[in-house]
Formats: sequence, structure tokens, C-alpha cells
Amino acid sequence: MQKSFMKITICLLPLLLITFGTAGAVKKTFKRAKSQFYFGLTIPYTTIGGDFDGQYALVSGSETIIIPEIDNAVGFGITAGITGRVSPFWQYSLEIAYQRTTHEYTFLSASDDATLSNWDFNMKGIYALENIQPYLLLGLAVPIINVNNGSYDGIGYYDANYRGVGINLGAGMDLYVSPRIFLNFNAMYRIQQISSVKGFDDRLEISGGMDSNGMNISAGIMYAIPLD
Repeated sequence: MQKSFMKITICLLPLLLITFGTAGAVKKTFKRAKSQFYFGLTIPYTTIGGDFDGQYALVSGSETIIIPEIDNAVGFGITAGITGRVSPFWQYSLEIAYQRTTHEYTFLSASDDATLSNWDFNMKGIYALENIQPYLLLGLAVPIINVNNGSYDGIGYYDANYRGVGINLGAGMDLYVSPRIFLNFNAMYRIQQISSVKGFDDRLEISGGMDSNGMNISAGIMYAIPLD
């Protein structure tokens, strides 16, 4: 846990320096486009909870698939979106984001890595102030969790691949350091339901599903291209 927080602090430090170093200049020269396309890089800190607590396993025939306890982790992401104006003070944003984090997991006395690949399709309602723009977020999440050596058939070990869907609820802030460059700070809760898993054999549907709810906190830097 301490290592993860140190990593994200080190990664965020350059963004904070940019923020404080340019905030004064932005207020004097800022003029934002009414509509724009933007893209950039993010640093996410992600948790995976719910039924992933290391207490249970799935059994199908001769195959056993573990449901491990997964530690929190820092990763990387890419984001792209478009922003349009509804009124002088309100904007909307339609956004697609991909994030990847590699976590350590434990199950009984075993430990290994689990990789979360998450696709997010979000809509934001933005209060368009001058250079600081707070927003609320609602979106769709598509999680893919790959658990190294998470499946056992009595002979060998194989990776287990979990898939599902979910809903994102969150809030955040865009901080423009110039008309084209802005920093993004985002926090959201993913309400996710895992519906299927694949080990060494065919993909299996999970009756009743499994929860993989968790927090996602991220910071990023974006470049905007005006569309008007």
C-alpha cells in the first residue's frame, strides 16, 4: 500500500509543478474553445474488491479457478474525448478511456500477478468556469481481469480470464494551464459485475455473477484541439 502511494505521488509531482507554475499566467490569457477534441495520458490508482477476497474458488468438472484477493495498484491509461457547450456555463464531454494496472494477488499461500484492463465510456456534465472546470461523471465500464496461473485442471496451471460490465459514478476537475493543455483529476467508483471466466477450457458463464467493485483515482495531462 505504501509503495503504491509513493509511486502515484512521484508520478503526480510534475503535474503539480506545472499547475502552480502556470496558474497565474493562465488567468491573464485564457480563452477556451466552445467545442474541442482532446486526448492524453493518465496515471490511475485502482482497487478491486467485492467477491475478489481470496475466500472462494469456482469448480467446473476437473477444473478449479481461484477467486483471489487482489492488492491495489498504480498503472497507466490513455484517454480521448470530445467536449461541446450547452450554455455559457455548462458543457458536456463524451469520453473513452483505456487503463491497465498490474496487481499482486494472494490465494491461500500462493501469490502471483493479476492484470486489469478496463475500458471506460463516460459522459461528463461540466461546470465551465474560466480555467477550473469541475464535473460529474456517469459511464459504462468493461473490466477484463487476467489472473496468472489462476486455473488448475489437476495436471497444470493456466491463466484465468474474467470479464464483465459495470457502471462508473464519479466526479473530477479539469485545470487548464493553457488554452490547449489541461490537467485532469478524476475519482470514480466502479460498480462491476463479472459474468464469465475462461481457464484452460471453454469460457464459463458465472451463475448470478460476481462483484468486482472498486475505486479508481487518476490524474492526467490532456491536449485539446479546437473544433470551432
